[in-house]
Formats: sequence, structure tokens, C-alpha cells
Amino acid sequence: MESFAALFEESLSRQDMRMGEVISAEVVRLDHNFVIVNAGLKSEAFIPIEEFKNDNGELEVNVGDFISVAIESLENG
Repeated sequence: MESFAALFEESLSRQDMRMGEVISAEVVRLDHNFVIVNAGLKSEAFIPIEEFKNDNGELEVNVGDFISVAIESLENG
């Protein structure tokens, strides 16, 4: 069971997030199709890798980079 403090902190962070808001996220993993980022939310986000390629098809992010991402949806629970 989660502690009250952990649940309270989680509820505060969820209230602060709004769709369309731009937040900072760390690139934690790369795979063939996605860049996986951690923005301190409940789960990691998977972003299509094509969004991070330049006109020559070269990937422009690396693991450990911090990037700006827009929140497109929020899950409850």
C-alpha cells in the first residue's frame, strides 16, 4: 500500500498538469520506433522516433537529453 505522503504528492502533481502544457522530459531509452521519455509522471511516454529526425533522417536526441514535450492526454488512475 502506498503511503499517504506519496499519494498526496501524486495528486498534487496530477492537478498541475494540463493538456497542451509544455513540460521538460528526459530521454531514457531509444528503440526502433519510439523515443521513451520520463517527465516525472506516473508512467513513461512513448513518442514516435520520426518526430526527432532531421531532414536527412538523422536522430537528433540521445539518452540523457532533456527535451520539451507537450501533454496531449492525461490518464486518470
